[in-house]
Amino acid sequence: MTDLQNVLLLLHYLNAFLAFFQSYTLHFSAYLMGKIYWLWDLARSPLPWCYRKFEYLLKWSHKAMLFYLNSFWIQLLYFMIISLLGFFVLVILDRNITRIDKPTANLDLFYMSVSATTVSSLVSLNMEDFSVSQLVVLIVLMLLGGEVFTSIISLNLKKIRLRALAAQNEPKICTVTDIESAIQVHSGGNINSDSTTTAVDAAAAARNNDTEPEAFTIEQKKLKCLNHLRHLLLGYFTVVQLCGIALILLYFCLNADARRILERKRINPVLFSVFTTVSSFASCGLIPTNENMMAFKEHSVLLIILIPLVMMGSTMFPPCVNLVVWVIKRAFPRAELNYLLEYAWELRFAHLFPLKNSLFLAASDLGFITVQFILFCFLEWNSEATEGLSAYQKVIGGLFQSVNSRHSGESAFNISLFSPALLVVYIIMMYIPPYTFLSPNKAEGTRGEINGGGKKGKGREALRFWLPPQPAYPILFIVIVCLTEQSSIRRDPLNFSVLNIAFEVMSAYGNVGLSIGYSCQQVLRIVKRDCKDTSASFSGKWSKQGKIVIIIVMFFGRLKKFTAGGGKAWHTL
Repeated sequence: MTDLQNVLLLLHYLNAFLAFFQSYTLHFSAYLMGKIYWLWDLARSPLPWCYRKFEYLLKWSHKAMLFYLNSFWIQLLYFMIISLLGFFVLVILDRNITRIDKPTANLDLFYMSVSATTVSSLVSLNMEDFSVSQLVVLIVLMLLGGEVFTSIISLNLKKIRLRALAAQNEPKICTVTDIESAIQVHSGGNINSDSTTTAVDAAAAARNNDTEPEAFTIEQKKLKCLNHLRHLLLGYFTVVQLCGIALILLYFCLNADARRILERKRINPVLFSVFTTVSSFASCGLIPTNENMMAFKEHSVLLIILIPLVMMGSTMFPPCVNLVVWVIKRAFPRAELNYLLEYAWELRFAHLFPLKNSLFLAASDLGFITVQFILFCFLEWNSEATEGLSAYQKVIGGLFQSVNSRHSGESAFNISLFSPALLVVYIIMMYIPPYTFLSPNKAEGTRGEINGGGKKGKGREALRFWLPPQPAYPILFIVIVCLTEQSSIRRDPLNFSVLNIAFEVMSAYGNVGLSIGYSCQQVLRIVKRDCKDTSASFSGKWSKQGKIVIIIVMFFGRLKKFTAGGGKAWHTL
C-alpha cells in the first residue's frame, strides 16, 4: 500500500510539473513572439531608433572633426587608424616569415605597418619573406600615407569646411513674416498704409538686390578654386604613378639581366613595378628586395626612372603643382586657375606656393642635391662601396643616393661603408624639412593648413610658446634610445655606436628610411657565435622598448610640421 501511495504521489507531482511547464512555455512563447513582432516593426520602420542615434553620432563626429578638431589630431588619428588596420590585416594574412622569433612577431609587423603608413621605410624584417598578399597590403598603406594622397584628403576637408561656412553666410530670403516684423519695427507698433508701403518697399529692395556679401563671394570663389585643384591633384597622383609603372615594366621587358634578378628572387615584375613606383612616389623607400636598390645599382636606367618619381612626390611636389596649373591655364584659360597662381596663400593649402617661392624651393632642392653629389664623388669615388662600378654607374648611383637621402630612403649602396663625414651630411639632410628654401625676400603668407587654420586660443598659443624648439626633439629621442639600449651598447659597442643610433633616429624622424644596418663583422668575438646577418634596418636589432620608441619617432616625424612654430620662449645668446 505504501508503494502504491508513493507512485500516486509521484504521478501527482509529475502532472503538476507538466502543467507548470506547459503554462511557462505558453507564456514564454507569447513573450518571445511579442519581441519578434517588436523587432519586425522596428526593422520595418524607415528610421529605427538605433539608426537615428548612429546617424546623429556620425553627424556630430563629422562636425567636431571639421570645426573643433585641430589638423594635428585629425592627421594623428588618421595615421594611427590606418597603421592599426594594416597591422591587423598583416597578422590575419598567411605569413611566409620563418626566421622571425615568436615573442616579437606582432611588434615587428606593427613596426612594418607604421613604417609604411608614415612612409619611413625602416624595416624590421626581410622584405623577401613577405607573401604577395602582404606586399599588396604594404602598397595600400604607402598609397594612403603618401604626402600627395594626404594632401588630397586635407583639400577635401577644407572644401567641406568652406562649403559649410558659405552655407552659414548665405543671405536669407525675405518672407511674409519678415515683412510683418519690419512693419512693426518701422511703425512702432502702429500699422498704417504709409508705413506698410515703406517697409514693403524696403523688403522688396533687399530681396531684389542681387549683390551678395563680399565674404560669401570670396568663399564661393575659393570653393571653385579648391574643386579645380582637387581634380588637378587627382590627375597628377594617377598619371605620374601610371607612367612610372609603365616605364619600370617596360625596362624589365627589355632588359634580360634585370629580369633575371627578379626571377632569382621569385618576385613578379608587375608586382615589383607597382610596389617600387608607389614607394618612390610616396617618398617611402621600401623595395620588395632584401638589398633595397643595391641589387640594381648597375642598372642605371632604372635608377634614372626612379629619380623624378622620388622628387615629384616629395620636395618638388609644390613646384610641380605650380607647373601643372600654369600649363593647364595656358591651354584652358580660366579665372580660377589665375586665382590659384596669384593668390595661392589665401587658400591656406600647405602644398600650393606662390610662383616665386616655388622657384626658390626648386633651386634650393637642386642645390642640396648638388652639394651631396659633389661630396659623394669626392669621398666615395674609389671607396669599397662603389667598387666594381664604371664611372657612368658611379655618377648615376651617386645622384640617385643624393636625391634619396632627403626624404625617400632608397639606397643603391651599402651606406655603412660610407665615410663618417658623408653620414653626418646625410643626417643633416634628413633633418631639414622638405619645404626648406633660401629666399632673399620674406616668405609670403602663412602656412594656414599646417597650423590648422582659424584663430588659435590663448592656451594653445601659450603651449606652443613654451614647448621646446624643434631641434630638441630628435636629440631627446636619441637620449631615450641610448637609455633603452644600454646593454647592447656595452655588449656590442661597434654596431651600437652613438653615431649609428643618431643616424637611425634621424632617419625615422625625417621619415627617410636610410639605415646603416647591422653587421656581424663588427660584433665582438664573445657574442659573435649567436650573430646572424640580416637585411633589416639597424633598429630591427633593438629591444622591444627601443622599437616602441622608434615607432613613436616615426609618428612624430610624420607630424613634425605641427611643431615648426614652437619654442619661441627659448633663446640663445
